[in-house]
Amino acid sequence: MGLGYIAYLALVPDALAIALRREVPGVIVDPSAPALAAAGLVSLVPALIFIAAMASARTLFRLLGRAATVFDPAAPSVLRRIGLLAIAAAFAGVVVRIVVGLLMTSANPPGQQQLVLSVSSGDVTALVVGLLMLAFALVMREGIRLDEDNRSIL
Repeated sequence: MGLGYIAYLALVPDALAIALRREVPGVIVDPSAPALAAAGLVSLVPALIFIAAMASARTLFRLLGRAATVFDPAAPSVLRRIGLLAIAAAFAGVVVRIVVGLLMTSANPPGQQQLVLSVSSGDVTALVVGLLMLAFALVMREGIRLDEDNRSIL
């Protein structure tokens, strides 16, 4: 469904402008075609990060599903990657809103351009989830070490 929406925005030029205008109030003059295309491409960055995170989550679930124990040696690195991607998504959300705002108001008269700086609850949530994933990766790494230590004693 997401790919269909992206294709729709790419094929119908006015739809992209309307979708981006919803995010940036105060667009007086329509931006140039290159600025509009750049804003559209920049707005895809969070979606690409999300796709990478979901691919990593799939890898994690496969690892845990196949492992004889919960302590698969590859799990901490996958958890770490998911955590870093969640943190990247939090920062990308803020940066993308800034860049899209600048690009969408680039054709406005002098003094009417906008610098949109906002932090949403989704950005804060992604940051917290990312930090929790990084902490859980450390706990998992320590659990693997303790499991190996216990196995060597027996």
